[in-house]
Amino acid sequence: MNLKVEPLDLQMADISRSKWQEVKAEELDMENVSLAKTRMNNVNISQMTLNDVNMSGIKISNTNLSGAGIQHANFSHAVIDHVHLFGTEFHNVVLPMEGDGNYNPDGQYKPVSFHSCNLSNGQFRKYVCTKKDSVIHSSSKWDELSLLFFPIIYCKAASTAASA
Repeated sequence: MNLKVEPLDLQMADISRSKWQEVKAEELDMENVSLAKTRMNNVNISQMTLNDVNMSGIKISNTNLSGAGIQHANFSHAVIDHVHLFGTEFHNVVLPMEGDGNYNPDGQYKPVSFHSCNLSNGQFRKYVCTKKDSVIHSSSKWDELSLLFFPIIYCKAASTAASA
């Protein structure tokens, strides 16, 4: 592909509804830019840095996010479906605090849930499980849950014992 090299310095410009095909646009520096309703297909954004970005309502599919880092993010009501999570770590996941935009003073939040998930070799460390609804109850046959879910079962037992 023979490309015309032409660095652009756009300021206070509206390039809405522009169409780029077979464009090399590496090492761009964007600040205060709206890409709302932009559609990207077969785009390489590896090692891209996004900071202070509104991605509400974004749809990501057929995407390689291996090695991605997400920090200080509002992931409320996100749905993650058909993903590989081996080696994935979640640290310091908390409910919103006073001052956060989605803080609810009565503490009523939609629960975090796992549906039809294989969590074999999963680890739960230093977690808080205080509500009955936080326990896996999708199967009435507790013997089928296996030791894979021991931390959650233990959590149920611990919270039951604590309330007694």
